[in-house]
Amino acid sequence: MKQKQVDILDEMKRYEGADKNYYIQLGRLLDLASRAHELFTRSKVD
Repeated sequence: MKQKQVDILDEMKRYEGADKNYYIQLGRLLDLASRAHELFTRSKVD
């Protein structure tokens, strides 16, 4: 029984870490998307 509790807590920690990473990556993606037009117009074609 105790091992099952430890396993469940470990799994919960992994999910929490994944949630945090998801929101960090989402923030980066939204930042990039909001600057996409500016980045495109400033880029130079060789």
